[in-house]
Amino acid sequence: MNPLTEDIILDTLIEVNLDACSFYRRIADSTHIPQVERSLHRLEKIHMDIVTDLSIATYQSGKLAPMGSLKHEDNPLLFNNISPPSPLPIDTRFVRAVEMAENDCLHILEKAITSEELGIDLKMHVMGAVDLLQRRHEHISSLKRINKEYYVKHMYQCNEGYPV
Repeated sequence: MNPLTEDIILDTLIEVNLDACSFYRRIADSTHIPQVERSLHRLEKIHMDIVTDLSIATYQSGKLAPMGSLKHEDNPLLFNNISPPSPLPIDTRFVRAVEMAENDCLHILEKAITSEELGIDLKMHVMGAVDLLQRRHEHISSLKRINKEYYVKHMYQCNEGYPV
């Protein structure tokens, strides 16, 4: 195992999840719909729990490089490029983009588990992160449901009270 490669893998995992935290916090703070805000804060908490666990694992394994200090080009910012929802409280494009970024984040974590460059102790922490990230489906489903409810209500109002 190459210690620098291990550091880069951990740094990437932490950065991707910090990106998610920042994104969910920013969008949640700009919405005025309690259900959307709750779902986004719960998604943020899942990613922050992953960051915390991986940071502790990094420190316990003797790695002292601060997060984000390693320069490498393959550090994907999955959430940074997602546009906020349109003027509607939430839209299908936004929910799909979130779901795709979450899936990409999960795949990055799963890829780290299969890496020959990551020690067994750190792989166990990454496996815990994968388990945490599996819980995101409930919150994404909630965003989809809110989107659908709003769309039906909005279409009903646009058609002057006539069902769609």
